[in-house]
Parts: sequence; structure tokens; C-alpha cells
Amino acid sequence: TGYLTVSREIVMGGSTIGALTLLDNMIGIKKARTFALSMLFIAVAISMGLIYAVIAPLQRVISGPILSLSDAAERISREQDFSLRAEKQGNDEVGKLVEAFNSMIGHIEKRNMELMVSEERFRTLVDQAVDGFFLFDPDGVIVDINQQCCKILGYSREELLSGMSIYDIEKEDGSTRTGDGLFAGIEHSGPITRETVHRRKDGTSFPVELRLGILKIGGYSYVMGVARDISERHEAEVEKRQLGAQLQQAQK
Repeated sequence: TGYLTVSREIVMGGSTIGALTLLDNMIGIKKARTFALSMLFIAVAISMGLIYAVIAPLQRVISGPILSLSDAAERISREQDFSLRAEKQGNDEVGKLVEAFNSMIGHIEKRNMELMVSEERFRTLVDQAVDGFFLFDPDGVIVDINQQCCKILGYSREELLSGMSIYDIEKEDGSTRTGDGLFAGIEHSGPITRETVHRRKDGTSFPVELRLGILKIGGYSYVMGVARDISERHEAEVEKRQLGAQLQQAQK
């Protein structure tokens, strides 16, 4: 056991006259095998070290900028701050990718600024209007108003947008109480104009000419109303009727 045995018979004149047996304890082979395994292990270790030495700089050159770009994109998305930019770390393909990303963010920032300016201009224009503008959903809940509307009704913007509906300011119930019926009617017939009475926060009321139409925003439909205070018109009509009555009386 543990020995390498090699046997061979010795034949002479057709007869076996003996046998030759060689025994080897394989110490040399074991040493050679151990040496070979040691060299193999050393070679593998050196190869791994070389590979790591080559990969580590590549990781810094490739993975580092990509991770930096990913972090920048996540931060911009989280903070919605399109003035941020990803850091360019080279002029290779990854660097060109960073340039393209920064260019895209620059265009988005420009579009956002243009949109903000446009919205501010529109809001200023609407707030400066002499009529009250308001937007409400199919249930009648007010979702937006202009400053003139607040001034006419005596409510703050926060109060009107805290869940109040068009029915809270309508003194006359009438068709506006039908909700969906009014909404459907406008969708089928187009914008409508009618006279109604609005109620202020202090309980006083005043006549208004109300123009209603459908406005679609972001896939949702709303009703946009333009309310004009026609108190002076009503007073003029009353005076005209009174004057007419006086003239008729004088003629009699």
C-alpha cells in the first residue's frame, strides 16, 4: 500500500527462470505533484492579482462615471431641480454620454422655465381680469379661481379651494344643482350663458352673468366659468322701467 509495484517475469529458453519486481514509494512523484500544485496556486494567485490590478482602474474609469451619472439622475428626479448637472470625468464614450445627459437636462430646464413664465403670465392676465374666473369639476367642486373671484365673493383663495363647490356660492339652486346634468348639457350643446345670483361670504347677493364651457386639462374635463357682476346693468334696467312707468303716468 502506498508503493508503486512493477513486476516482470524472466524467461529463458522458453522457461520462466524468475521474476523481477521493482518497488517505488513514490516520494519523488509526491514531491513533484506538491511542487506542481504549489506553482499552480502561485500562478493563479498572481493571475488574480494582475486581473484585479487591471480591473480596478477600469472600474474607476467606467463604473465610477456611470454610478455618478446614475446618482445625478436620481437626485434631479427626487428634487426636481433641473439646474443640477452630472460631473464629466473624461472624454471617452461615458464622457459623451454624460454630455448628452447634461444637454437633455438643459433642454428640460429651459422648457420648464418657459412654461413657468407662460403660466405666470397667464395667471397675471387672469388675475387682472375684471370678471371672476373659476374652474370646477363635474361634481361642482372648485379647483381653481382668479383673484377677482375672491374679491367679488369676499372669500380668500384658500377658503374657496378648501372643498367649496359652485353650489356654495349659488343663491339660486335651479339647474346648477343637477350637477352631472349641467355638465352633460354643456358637453352636448357647447358653452352656455345665463343669468343667476351669487352669494358673498357675508350673506349678501348680487346678480351675475355666467358663461360656462368645458375645458379639458391632462385628460380630465372641467367646467370653466366666467362670472360678471351685472348689478349696474340691473339697476339701469330698473331705473329704465321706473322712468318708463313715470312717462306713461305723465302721459295719462
